[in-house]
Amino acid sequence: MILLYLSFLLLAVATSFARLRRSAVALDLSAWLLLGFMAVGFHWRLVTGDAFAPAGGGDLASFLYPYYTFAARSLQRGQIPLWNPYVFSGMPFIGDVQNGLLYPPNLALFLLQPRLTYPDMQAMSVLHLWLAGGLTFTCLHHLPGLGLGRGPALLGATAFMFSDIFVMHFGNLNLIAVAAWLPLVFLLFAQSLERQSAALAGWAGATLGISALAGHIQPTIYNGLFLALLALHRTWVGVMARQGRRGLWPLALLLVAAMVAAAVSAPVMVPSLVLSGHTVRADFTYWQASRYSLTPFRTLGLLIPDLTGRDPSQYWGLGDRVETGYLGLLPLLLALFATWRLVHRPWARFFSLAAVFFFALALGDTLPVHGWLFRLVPGLGLLRAPARALYLTDFALAGLAAMACHSLAQSSGARLRRSSARFARAIARVALYALPAALAASLLALLLLQDRDPVIFARAWGVVGSLSRAALFLSASLAVLCSVPLLLPVRRQTWMGAAIALTFLDLFSAGAYLDLGRSSPATAFQHQEAVSFLKTDPYPHRVDVDPSAWSLWPPNLGCVHEIEHVRGVPNPMELARYQSFLELTGDRSSRLYQLLGAKYLVVAKGVVPPEHNFVPAFGEDPEVDIYLNTAAYPLAVVVPASVSAAGPEESAGIVSAPDFDPTGVVVLEGEAPQVAATSPDPDLHFSVWQPDRIGLGIAVREDTYLVLSLPFAPGWSATLDGNPVPVWPADLAFTAVHVPTGSHTIELVYRPPLLVPSLLLAVAALGATVGLTARERRR
Repeated sequence: MILLYLSFLLLAVATSFARLRRSAVALDLSAWLLLGFMAVGFHWRLVTGDAFAPAGGGDLASFLYPYYTFAARSLQRGQIPLWNPYVFSGMPFIGDVQNGLLYPPNLALFLLQPRLTYPDMQAMSVLHLWLAGGLTFTCLHHLPGLGLGRGPALLGATAFMFSDIFVMHFGNLNLIAVAAWLPLVFLLFAQSLERQSAALAGWAGATLGISALAGHIQPTIYNGLFLALLALHRTWVGVMARQGRRGLWPLALLLVAAMVAAAVSAPVMVPSLVLSGHTVRADFTYWQASRYSLTPFRTLGLLIPDLTGRDPSQYWGLGDRVETGYLGLLPLLLALFATWRLVHRPWARFFSLAAVFFFALALGDTLPVHGWLFRLVPGLGLLRAPARALYLTDFALAGLAAMACHSLAQSSGARLRRSSARFARAIARVALYALPAALAASLLALLLLQDRDPVIFARAWGVVGSLSRAALFLSASLAVLCSVPLLLPVRRQTWMGAAIALTFLDLFSAGAYLDLGRSSPATAFQHQEAVSFLKTDPYPHRVDVDPSAWSLWPPNLGCVHEIEHVRGVPNPMELARYQSFLELTGDRSSRLYQLLGAKYLVVAKGVVPPEHNFVPAFGEDPEVDIYLNTAAYPLAVVVPASVSAAGPEESAGIVSAPDFDPTGVVVLEGEAPQVAATSPDPDLHFSVWQPDRIGLGIAVREDTYLVLSLPFAPGWSATLDGNPVPVWPADLAFTAVHVPTGSHTIELVYRPPLLVPSLLLAVAALGATVGLTARERRR
């Protein structure tokens, strides 16, 4: 919570100083403070510790909390976490874009909070909710050619910051963190187009690149597509106006922004792109990428978000539960009014185009738009869940709603007032017939289903409740719209305040208490006595978790307590070789399984492993028992013989043979030297066992191979007595080093591929942007 509280304090102090000077900045900062109070008020139960979100923790607890804990602990020790040995027997850390290691707010959290707690993770989500609202306010208030008043900008900010992506994906911190920066990226790029400024385009790209460091590539690509749509729209306008070469300036500025964004995000994106070719996502098909699309029926969620159950525990609709783009009924009505009445204005045309385009993209395989972009846009083929594009539709609708609000509040003409009155009456007539009919049908269904299955009755009751809520807020929204012609200009500010309050209450009622739990999801990461027992073992080892204990002992618990595990929470960046190996291991008595080095097995209390090689080791934990695997191989073995394989497929075929013995022969890929020792008689010991550095002393009588149960990944290098030697993929998933006769020291070090050049490229891009800014200021 420290970062959230510190942000409030700094903003409050800045607002106080600005008010002393009586400047416009004070009013802007006051709007930011108001949005901050709204964010805290929306999530008051989380801030006060009365509840936790999402219920059960979701990705925020199972994935991000342990990974952030590992990162924070490493940085507190002065170490940069490059390799994470605590899940899946080890995998790249900085190369996994989801970890958000280099994202500035995350770095501030890691350095300010030595010991992360789950409330800290929730506070980060609330902070980015606030950031989304504040940046939307700034964008709408300062957008060139638009310049809305603070009241309408506040209404648009309220609608966007509590829209579906920030409510339904509260636990996906890295997702909402990137999405929250869209308004600022858009504002800077729009200003660059207005001024034909390469420097401002560079700052738009730098902001996009910095937001990408938060750790989610999908909203990064979507934010870039939003800029591309604006550039194409402006180019089309310029071509139609016969502006010649000047009409192509938007495309040139888009190229500048894209280059700077790619360079600034390179320290994370480049290692991730290198890694992606070795992960399970490398073989994504369109059928996988189009999962979690918005279905045509779910589009009703724009009007009635909880029709099929918005909470995960109550959802009963067909297909996957996805966001529907709900941002409040009044903002939606205002956006429709702007599309109808203000379409002659350039920004209204663009926002309408953007809303339709990204809504079509969110429909996924229902329309061809997503399929075309799947093939044309780099990186989109590695992603799924097209419905997430709805936050761009919501941002465009929020902009339209703010424009309509501004026009209605500022206009003194009777024509616009008559238009708003006609629009409100038309909506009211539709609602007058549709809502009573829908309510009557749902109430009739409720009466007829009273003696049926309780689950079916509960669903019918939920439909009645959702329709009743929609009727209530639609009536209030129509009342607000109908009151505009009746108000004098001096009363319009009061009307605007009522519109903002109604929007907040609407979104609060639909999402504030969504997906809440009573207990902290971090409780499952405790087990202090069991952890202490595992840490008493002086030799490097790993732990496996039986499926019976997954809810009691989280698979990523090792990141919190520095215990290596052979599995983890499903991760799209998991190394494909290692996943294939896990699928081949069979039961826990097989030789392949022993190669994982899983010396201990965690099971639910009272569960006895069926394999004969497990004996009780620790039983004092109230929820789980720990068994010792007496057949587990050490994490490094000397193998006397080798065979060659052409690639992963052939390696998988050899190691899966029933008579394969990983202690007698190693399967190598590539042109590795072959060995056939008879009695190497090794002397082996570890001198260093750190996350990204392993040191060993070894003595053998014949040429042989040292095989480590360290997942093979690009970035590992080895030295033998200080001289570089090749690292070979072994037994499909692991790492091997050729060892000649004699006594030697071997060291393996992990460095993410192209990390240093990527850092230099990012610094150069930021420096070039600063230089462009200085040059334009001089001119």
